[in-house]
Amino acid sequence: MKLTDTTYLVGGGTWGGMGLTPGPDCNVYLIDGGGALALIDTGSGVAGSPEAIARWITGHGFALSDVGTILLTHMHGDHVGGAAALAAMTGAEVFASPLTAGVLAAADEEVSSIRTARDAGIYPADFRLAALAGVKPLEDGASVTVGAVTLTAIPTPGHSEGHLSFLATAPKRRDLFAGDIVFWRGRVLMQAIPGCDVMATARSIERLAGLGPIDGLFPGHGAVTLSGATRHINSAAEHVRALRVPPAL
Repeated sequence: MKLTDTTYLVGGGTWGGMGLTPGPDCNVYLIDGGGALALIDTGSGVAGSPEAIARWITGHGFALSDVGTILLTHMHGDHVGGAAALAAMTGAEVFASPLTAGVLAAADEEVSSIRTARDAGIYPADFRLAALAGVKPLEDGASVTVGAVTLTAIPTPGHSEGHLSFLATAPKRRDLFAGDIVFWRGRVLMQAIPGCDVMATARSIERLAGLGPIDGLFPGHGAVTLSGATRHINSAAEHVRALRVPPAL
């Protein structure tokens, strides 16, 4: 599904998604920088999900081998579970925060809360995180260039430790790929799991509000915003400044 000149939605499952892929997949975005492609997040990797993402990519006329970069927002299973499969299918380099890179290298289901989520029924009983070595860590402000699009890593912990958002700068747009830190209408997603922190969320939202004008807001779940996205970020920030937790997704 083409969203802008540079952004496509190629995944999103049964939980707050568009039903493009099976299982509990986050929104998966394809960035077309012109001759170079990147994926932001990879879905859960449950049976049929990586293949469905691949079909959406090729259905838009792209080759899987043109996907040279995979960027991961955070370590939860609905965002990174498909990383090993899609890295193998595309040959792409994978980038994430240092914490997420370590979780994937060790297939750590404790730190990532995947075991807890599986026990709660969010993931199928047979769901397991596939290990992926060689993920390149991104520090604060590090950038990855994908053709004409520059993607800058912004640490935004709160929903998860080691969470990154990505500011995409193209010739005519500034878009925010926000993972699970902020959503349409200034919503947030807090869960009763380790690493989900209200105060860290508040600080991250304040940081995002300081980025200046943003055109598109592309979150990990639910509705996307194609223009005027600053108002949604500012809505969350207004709650924070009034010492309130923004409303739940």
